Amino acid sequence: MKPDYAFAYINRGTAFKDKGHNYRAIRDYDRAIHLKSDEASAYTNRGNAYLNQGEYDQAIRDHDEAIRLQPDFAGGYNNRGVVYLNKRQFDRAIEDFDEAIRLETDFSEAIQNRALAFQRKGQ
Repeated sequence: MKPDYAFAYINRGTAFKDKGHNYRAIRDYDRAIHLKSDEASAYTNRGNAYLNQGEYDQAIRDHDEAIRLQPDFAGGYNNRGVVYLNKRQFDRAIEDFDEAIRLETDFSEAIQNRALAFQRKGQ
């Protein structure tokens, strides 16, 4: 009914991602970004789909863009930190988790992820 409604593509992309259909999710996020290039959630969700596919560098680029568009988006820092954690770049991951926690002091997922990064770092 509204083929130019970016949020419909974001929501459908999230449904595809949650079902493990990352390629289809990425296509929907691409369409959402084409329609609304300043929507941080489209970039961070696409970044998560790329993470699920093991495409870490593309995931980081998308999270970078989400953070650029919305610098106070704690979820963007947390999500990028998870990518760095998967790349075994623990110090960079910890920096992102610290920033997510600074922005949202009770962000339990970021606190847990930071602890995991320290653990994997041997601290």
